[in-house]
Amino acid sequence: MKLLQTGKKACEAQSELEMRTIVESQTVNIGTSNNTKAEFIIIQTEISNNTHLPVSGIHGLEPLEILLEAGEDEGWTFHYLNGGTTDWYYPPYAFTPHEEVLLPPNYTDVAGPGSLTPYVPTLNPDGVRIASGPGGRSSNVFLPMWALNNRIRDEYYGVFLAMEWTGTWYLNSSWRSGNRLNLQAGVEVRDMSIDPGEQIILPKVHLGFFNTNTEDMFNLIRAYINDHICKSRQTGLSLPSISYSHWDGIWNGLDYDLMCEQADKMAELGGEIFSVDAGWFEKGFQHGIGNWDLVDNEKFPNGLEPLADYIKSLGMDMGMWFEPERVVAGTTLAESHPEWLISSPDTKANGYYLLNLSLTEVQDYLIKMLSSWISTLELRWTRWDFNIDPVPYLQTVDPSLKIQFDYYQGLYRVMDTLADRHPDWLLESCASGGLRIDLGLARHVDTFSISDQMTNHKICGYMQARGNQFLPGHLLNGGLAVVTGNGDSGISENDILSRMMGGLSFEGDISGWSAELTSAFARWIKIFKSVRHLLDQNVFYPLPVRQNTTNWDAIQFSSYDSSHIVVFVFPGRESEDKNLILKQLVDNSDYKLVDHSNEESRVISSKVLTKEGFNVAAKGRNGLLYEFKKCE
Repeated sequence: MKLLQTGKKACEAQSELEMRTIVESQTVNIGTSNNTKAEFIIIQTEISNNTHLPVSGIHGLEPLEILLEAGEDEGWTFHYLNGGTTDWYYPPYAFTPHEEVLLPPNYTDVAGPGSLTPYVPTLNPDGVRIASGPGGRSSNVFLPMWALNNRIRDEYYGVFLAMEWTGTWYLNSSWRSGNRLNLQAGVEVRDMSIDPGEQIILPKVHLGFFNTNTEDMFNLIRAYINDHICKSRQTGLSLPSISYSHWDGIWNGLDYDLMCEQADKMAELGGEIFSVDAGWFEKGFQHGIGNWDLVDNEKFPNGLEPLADYIKSLGMDMGMWFEPERVVAGTTLAESHPEWLISSPDTKANGYYLLNLSLTEVQDYLIKMLSSWISTLELRWTRWDFNIDPVPYLQTVDPSLKIQFDYYQGLYRVMDTLADRHPDWLLESCASGGLRIDLGLARHVDTFSISDQMTNHKICGYMQARGNQFLPGHLLNGGLAVVTGNGDSGISENDILSRMMGGLSFEGDISGWSAELTSAFARWIKIFKSVRHLLDQNVFYPLPVRQNTTNWDAIQFSSYDSSHIVVFVFPGRESEDKNLILKQLVDNSDYKLVDHSNEESRVISSKVLTKEGFNVAAKGRNGLLYEFKKCE
């Protein structure tokens, strides 16, 4: 634990505080080899000021600082992902993977063929740094985690570092003497004080150590997150879902009859969750955010109960949208409890407030309000949205941002209390798409909406495929949006295959789909149900990361014992066929290959699949799905 304090050394500041650190450890194995394992350590620190004076001037709290053993001169390779932004270009910013080599200060190489002088690269003395960004939503810019690897004495060596935290954060690296790399994980604060008698619980930090190749390192990280952090894994509800939400495509234009039409189609497709998104309340989205007690009677004359009954009669569960942390001026919540609201410099213009979840009475209100809706309508699903950056609001009442420690503990308390009261209830986190994806929320929610980009199948497929590098598939909920009156126009099997590498969601006006398209998508959903359990196990990438729409893309999901595999393939504009080589099959075994796109099958040996590969024809350019099962 390191405390950064203006005008004092860290050791002086820390001597004034009492610190209690709790350390837990976990060993994670994947596959049948005992060599494919990793050690993970969870560190949590509590800080107490037991003196009679405040400790002030704090501008950073680092729950972890670690110095790594010197690696080879080629440097450490850092791997991390961008956050879940909404982009309209390819490849998108969202979930783009970084593979950045940080060379040691004494690294030299020849300048070129025949050169006698060494080439000394320009190095960033501060190393690699990623952070949450000024707005304060955790994945506005990057996901709050990274992995890095190197070779030490001819062995692979890897490290994973992540914050279990939804507030402001940073991960930093810097060189120390002897080519040793220093890593820090910290919470960003501004001239913060810890008052006499005050205690602060810092976020958990997750640290993993590996002696494996890069592919196994990422699969161990995914297994650790899935088995030891994810809420759904702890409750046994970890399968990627098949859900519907009306928002993207219908927006505020919903009513009872239109929702019933969409529900009919979703049931025909084989859907599981039918969720009424924003706009069910008086004044609609956004002006009505805070009217949680007022159903729009023009849209639903008899309330939402008849729709809930109709959804259940179709064999689906009902879901509902809320944005609990934002309140808009003029709503019932804003009028009845102005003392709960935090304004920002823009509130006078836009009317938006942040609900102060650091207050216990606010937490209790949300628990009571949401629990009432869950019980009344027998909700199985809630989309918890968050469409504002919190920092401009929080700093108006606390410029130091110390308030965020109580705020996020309050957020987690609300979510956990609701989950305890309603064990079958599933919670999807959304924040203008995927701007709040972190391990802090992964412990308290069941899945994340990864982006508000739900239209372009190439972008959507790229985001889900890349997100699987770090996160188990059930956390990556991707949507297919259909504008009102669109029908089948512009929709193909690419649109469903590109959302089947995680949670599968449909949005907007699907009721106009033809019988032919509905039947085709229902077949794919049936296939998805039979293979979705693989999305939380091992993942491999047979091809390099797709850089443009000319390139092909492919992703392999495998069971831990390698007996069951699916491969998604998305051909680009390149005209040549591809031979795709699979990873980590059972030696000396035969596999039955089923080409679900063409409904063909054949048997191929593991030797051929791992040495020569299987042929994928470029013609047609549509997405493809191949399933492999080990023959008995």
